[in-house]
Amino acid sequence: MNNEQYRICKEGGTSQGPGMSVLLRLRYYLSCFVAVLLPATSGAQQAGMFRHLTVNQGLSQGSVVSILQDSQGFMWFGTQDGLNRFNGYGFTVFKHSPADSATLDDNFVVSIAEDSSKTLWVSTLNNPHVLNRFDRVTESFSQIPSDSVDLRYARIGAVFPTYEDPSGVRWSGKIGEGVTRFDRRSGNSTIFKHDPSDPASLADNRVYSVYGDRSGTIWVGTREGLDRFDPKSESFVHYRHDEKNPHSLSDNWVWPILEDRRGVLWFGTFRGGLNRFDRLTETFTRFKHNESDRRSLGDDRLYSLYQDRSGIIWVGTINGIDYFNPEMATFAHYYSDPKNPDGLVHNAVYSMYLDKPGTVWIGTEGGLDKWDRSTDKFTHYRHDPANARSLGENLVQCILEDKSGSLWLGTQSSGLDQFDRTSGKFTHFRHDPLNPKSISDNRIYALLEDRRGEIWIGTYGGGLNRLDRNTNTFKAYIQNDSIPGRLSGPGVFTLYEDREGALWVGTYKGGLNRFDRETEAFTHFGSNPSDPRTLSNENVLCIHEDRTGTLWVGTMSGLNRLERETGTFRRYFEKDGLPNSYINGILEDNRGNLWISTVKGISRYNPQRNVFRNFDESDGLQGNEFNSGAFAKDDRTGEMYFGGMNGFNLFDPDKVTNNPFVPPVAFTSFIRYNTDDAEGKPILEKGIAAKTAIILSYKDNVASFEFAAMNYYNTFKNLYAYKL
Repeated sequence: MNNEQYRICKEGGTSQGPGMSVLLRLRYYLSCFVAVLLPATSGAQQAGMFRHLTVNQGLSQGSVVSILQDSQGFMWFGTQDGLNRFNGYGFTVFKHSPADSATLDDNFVVSIAEDSSKTLWVSTLNNPHVLNRFDRVTESFSQIPSDSVDLRYARIGAVFPTYEDPSGVRWSGKIGEGVTRFDRRSGNSTIFKHDPSDPASLADNRVYSVYGDRSGTIWVGTREGLDRFDPKSESFVHYRHDEKNPHSLSDNWVWPILEDRRGVLWFGTFRGGLNRFDRLTETFTRFKHNESDRRSLGDDRLYSLYQDRSGIIWVGTINGIDYFNPEMATFAHYYSDPKNPDGLVHNAVYSMYLDKPGTVWIGTEGGLDKWDRSTDKFTHYRHDPANARSLGENLVQCILEDKSGSLWLGTQSSGLDQFDRTSGKFTHFRHDPLNPKSISDNRIYALLEDRRGEIWIGTYGGGLNRLDRNTNTFKAYIQNDSIPGRLSGPGVFTLYEDREGALWVGTYKGGLNRFDRETEAFTHFGSNPSDPRTLSNENVLCIHEDRTGTLWVGTMSGLNRLERETGTFRRYFEKDGLPNSYINGILEDNRGNLWISTVKGISRYNPQRNVFRNFDESDGLQGNEFNSGAFAKDDRTGEMYFGGMNGFNLFDPDKVTNNPFVPPVAFTSFIRYNTDDAEGKPILEKGIAAKTAIILSYKDNVASFEFAAMNYYNTFKNLYAYKL
């Protein structure tokens, strides 16, 4: 086998070599399960939706002037110091070298284009009369005079903004010279400039962008605002920044413009970030950099906008690349912003509750918040040591609205509070060691009003309490292991009343209890490590009865399904698909799926199919750690709330869909290790993505290859299957 050759071919290729021919076919199959959600609302406290790529991830330079996705799916970014190719995992940088004529002619890349024959062209700032043609196989460049290349349909940019409409009319702008309209058929030119005496003239002669949308409307970005051309009057309609109007353009220096595939217009500015335009109301939604929000726009100075084939919009800024998918926006995330006094009071959210009118009440480490979604304002209620009728303590563990409309609040260590909404005053119920009818413990973890109107209170160390509304006294049910039928644990973490009226009590260190109101006896469901049919853990954090009557129990170590007929449980752990076994909350959507919060994200569980789908911080969650008690559902809309240590998430579960985009897969690297190189260095095969086959000799018996899916949304969640 001394002179035999081995050829690695992509599927569909052929191989024919002397002697024995070996065909190694690489078949690759890709499944991308990228969970996406549409934003439930847009509010001042909603976190951003942007992901960032900077020089820290390998970008050659921060100022991204031009963007393109080629026919293979690679993303190309032109910067002021080099051309970058991105495969979702890393960058390949192409730069000018004075000693190598096969490199770029200059490092300041103005624009990138691909023609109908899939040839890549690059124009640079210092040599506008020459285009750089990229050879994908050799990964080298050759310089071609620009006037000899027809790139009308490749959308190659120029130093100055231009646009040619379908009828052949060319619109071009130039800084300081306004806009020129040139009709090729008639040869007529019209110049539009700013006229101080004409309010309908061009807003400013410093033109940074000219863009034509699908409807044929011409948009012009200037140094003094955005203009829309009115063809009937041959004049311009102006959109300008108004400091008093938060729905006006964010800044007057308008640069990149993009119409996405849904017809939504996006306008980038050089000082005010990104704007989304509502054509019906002619208002703007602003997306700006916020130092306290890592998901906000990376920088407010924008150079370029581009939408790829999967729907992702790429934003070129002066400080790298931001990207997001407006069609697959992440979970709405609300957080505390020190600069916004009307926002969430504290990021650590421990309880959430929706009252009858639909107001959202949020218990945090910094006090109680009332959120009015119609105005998007949070009203704060805090503990004031100088005011005896203020909130008893800032850390609110649980919230309940009773049938009369009174709000009840359980605090971490200051007892139970009743809130009078009319007066804004709080009445406190605290443990008194000298009064056996006072609440048994000041650490309140659970509240429930049953169908009889009785209020039940779960405490951390004083068992279960029942409030007598007539006398404002309490009856405590305390653990006593020496007496059968008593509560099995010292504390109560959660309370639940099922459809039959049974009261279920989740305890601390005592498992699950079912309480019989008539006999006042507790039936205990405990955990036995040697019996997998028992409860998985003695610490019960949440309980939920689904639409079929099945009872689900979340513990500190596992999710449990109760088989009522036998009193046994079916356990679920990480090995079954959960992201984590610490179960903090359970909600059910309108389709019968369970949404389960843990300390490593949220899981959607389909009981019929026995399938888990997990979401984490990369999907837009406030973080991976959620808190027990911090979950609620709006039964009118189906929307769900989950809170954690970095605020809370709001989403509509019915809008959670798998990403329908199936990206292409490309080889990104091929390295030979057994070589005749004097230094023994591995040899990297150039242009692997463009080659259909690689010929290997008998010496090439050690090699490695890499491939990537051209999907840029949660790339690490791409799942591959390959056959060698």
